[in-house]
Amino acid sequence: MTLQQPLSGSCNNSSETAKDATVENLKAALVEIQLCSRLESLLLKKKSLNNGDSPELHTEKVEKLKVLSESLANSTSQAEKRILDHRFQKEEALNFRVAKANEVSQLEKIGKAFLKQLKVFLRKIT
Repeated sequence: MTLQQPLSGSCNNSSETAKDATVENLKAALVEIQLCSRLESLLLKKKSLNNGDSPELHTEKVEKLKVLSESLANSTSQAEKRILDHRFQKEEALNFRVAKANEVSQLEKIGKAFLKQLKVFLRKIT
C-alpha cells in the first residue's frame, strides 16, 4: 500500500517538472542557435562585402547559409520529436507500473481476505 504513493506522487511530479524543464531548455537552445546563426550570417556577409566578393559569389554564400539554417531547424525539430516520443514512452511505462502495483495490491487484499476466512474455518473445525 505504501509503495503506491511514491510511484504516483513524487515520480509524476518530478517527471512532469523534468519534462517541462527539458522542453524549455530545448526552446531556449533553439532560439540561441538561430540567433548565433543569424549573427554568423551577417558577419560573413559583412566580411564578404568588405573583401570585395562579387555579387554572384555573395549570393551563393547566402544561399548556402540558408540551406544550413534550414537543415539546423529540421534537425532541431527532429530532436524535439524524439524527445516527445521518449517522454510518451516513459509516461506509458510509468502508467503500466502503477497499474501493476494496483493489481498486486488488489491481489494482496484478496489473499489476506482468503487467509482470514481459512483461519475462521480452522477455528470452527478445531
